Amino acid sequence: MLATHQVVLIDEFVSQIDGIDLKAIAEQCRTHPLHMVDVFCYDDRALCCSLCVSLDHRKCENIKSIDDITTCNDIFYGSLLEKIEHIKVVTQENLQTNHQEKETLRVGVEKTEDEASKFVDHIKRRLDNLFETFKKQLHMSRDEQNTKLNVRIRLLEQLVRNLEHWIKVSKKLKMMEAKHSYLCTSKPSSIRSKQVLKRSQI
Repeated sequence: MLATHQVVLIDEFVSQIDGIDLKAIAEQCRTHPLHMVDVFCYDDRALCCSLCVSLDHRKCENIKSIDDITTCNDIFYGSLLEKIEHIKVVTQENLQTNHQEKETLRVGVEKTEDEASKFVDHIKRRLDNLFETFKKQLHMSRDEQNTKLNVRIRLLEQLVRNLEHWIKVSKKLKMMEAKHSYLCTSKPSSIRSKQVLKRSQI
């Protein structure tokens, strides 16, 4: 194949899609200078003209014209550009959505924090009011119990004083009773003595 026509190394003409830099390729076929290079053989990875194809690439199955490749490139790059533009639009939309979600999150957190703070303040006020009410009721209960206990204490103290008084009275009565008993027992003896004395005088 090298003896019949010029072979171009594909690696020397790298392209993004087919590995061919079409601008760097000579327009005339070196094997057939009267013919333009207008075909690329993918099987042999070689550029050639239509005469080369009819003579040397009859068994090759994957052959495309340069115009078809260029058209494919244009279609590909056009489609690629559209896809890139679409990706850019989608990316910008996603970016905007993320910014909106971030802002929504910030506003939501601040709102939730403010509502939580107000709720806690409300709970504190309610607890303070409940505590004050509880203290008042507790003090009222204490005063009521103190009043009852004071009444009982005064009654018990009065009872103790009364008992002490009656104990003293009982002791005095007992002493008076003992004295009376003594007087009663000593009086008959004096009477008998007088009777004996009277009899002796008779």
